[in-house]
Amino acid sequence: MIVDYGEPTAPKTFKSELCIIGAGPAGITMALELAKAGRPSLLLESGGYTPEVATQSLYQGENIGRSYFPLDGTRLRALGGSSGHWSGWCGTLNENDFLERPWIPYSGWPISKSTLDPYYARAQEYLELGPYRYDAGFWSKEYSDFPDFEPDNLLARFWQFSAPPVRFAQKYRAALEKSELITLVLHCNVLQIEINENGDYARSIEIGSLSGRSGSVVASNYIVACGGIENARLLLASNKGNPAGVGNDNGLVGKFFMEHPEVDCGRIYSFDASQMKALKRLETRGGTEIGMAFCSSPKQQQKMKIGNGAGFIAAPRVSFEGNGWAAFMSIRKNLSQGRIPENFYAKLRDFMIDFDTFAGMFGLWLRKISYSTQIIQKGSIRVISMCEQVPNPDSRVVLSREKDKFGNPLANLDWRLSDLDRRTVRQTMVLIAAEMNRLGMGRLEIDKWLRNENGTNWSPDVRGGHHHMGTTRMASSPNWGVVNEDCRVFEISNLFIAGSSVFPTGGYVNPTLTILALALRLTDHLMSSS
Repeated sequence: MIVDYGEPTAPKTFKSELCIIGAGPAGITMALELAKAGRPSLLLESGGYTPEVATQSLYQGENIGRSYFPLDGTRLRALGGSSGHWSGWCGTLNENDFLERPWIPYSGWPISKSTLDPYYARAQEYLELGPYRYDAGFWSKEYSDFPDFEPDNLLARFWQFSAPPVRFAQKYRAALEKSELITLVLHCNVLQIEINENGDYARSIEIGSLSGRSGSVVASNYIVACGGIENARLLLASNKGNPAGVGNDNGLVGKFFMEHPEVDCGRIYSFDASQMKALKRLETRGGTEIGMAFCSSPKQQQKMKIGNGAGFIAAPRVSFEGNGWAAFMSIRKNLSQGRIPENFYAKLRDFMIDFDTFAGMFGLWLRKISYSTQIIQKGSIRVISMCEQVPNPDSRVVLSREKDKFGNPLANLDWRLSDLDRRTVRQTMVLIAAEMNRLGMGRLEIDKWLRNENGTNWSPDVRGGHHHMGTTRMASSPNWGVVNEDCRVFEISNLFIAGSSVFPTGGYVNPTLTILALALRLTDHLMSSS
């Protein structure tokens, strides 16, 4: 059943056994799993079926640290959450991501990868992925020329692609509408979490709509599933009973914000185009789309005292000086907008001299073949690093002095990278370059900004992957985290957190699959404990 809280006919208050705050992938998955088991739930969503300007503006805030995406553009506040604009990349964290590593401050999960394995397998189905296999041995038969990396140096790790990416609002809307056990409330904003006088029990939450309605929800258990930035913001802003906010007695809520620093690191020359295309993305004989990452081995990570690092081939494009296709596209774009392109004669010269590349790419375009996935046997290919950002308490989400339309503080983001993060990127590229050279796969020329081993500078193009992690981290003790191994806020018996904000470390891989695995595990825990 779906209710629009912005409508005057909707109830102002609700009661439920379980209240889930946020109808993104985690929230929707939990509600559907509960319904399968015959358990009712209340699912609250700030937005509507699609993004709306007024609702999206509630995500506004400032980047007060390293340059980052606009905060109201890096997330979607609508049914399905950020699955509405994700690209479908899925993978598991590695075994060593869960371990305490003495050279990585604040590392270590209170659970192991083997604990999550059965939930990873179940999560595959929600994301319409293939078999739960991410090891090189399983997929190597799909490659005609699989790289024989030295396993003590470099490992082949895999992504699977949800292709096309599952949009949770579209995929699961009908199930939410038909369910008699799920009450989905749209345009319902959670404004405060109310804690009892003893500070150990969430007794209710305040809700409101942009249309001016207000009310409350009383539930036996509450699950906050609003995303890696908004989870922290809601806990910090719920400060009527405690100025520090909910779950923040040790001042850890909002700290340890992590991203996956993505940055162009070098170019591959003298490569085999067919091999590189397969390593980028390949549809297997079973129909699963996979892509490969070059990942530093745990042995080298320990030896070099770095984080978990990986490199992958950039979205393939023809990239070399005198590119005839690129010249043609630049001329075409500018002329279509009624202006002469800069360096027009130079571009026209490139087009005429390199007509062979233009002809090949134009042929793909005429046949409606995506030329963005092609690699031409000419020029160079970019390698992008997507590495672990090590936990850093100074990288954090804080409350702004600016308020949203409900009078609650907006979130500001102070994203910070460390010298250890840069060293992880550099040493990962060094390992990749050495192995590619040894195997004759090509020559990787590392970018100039990264060549100095003792350098501290970052490329101005360093960016994140829209992966917001760590701000309500999981730990074995409240001295080190916000939630315990069951994702329950330490001080509060009936308040739980879902999503990547609970990650103590983030590895190098996209977080969506792990988010769903943890959500499924939390669902099982809630059903078994009540």
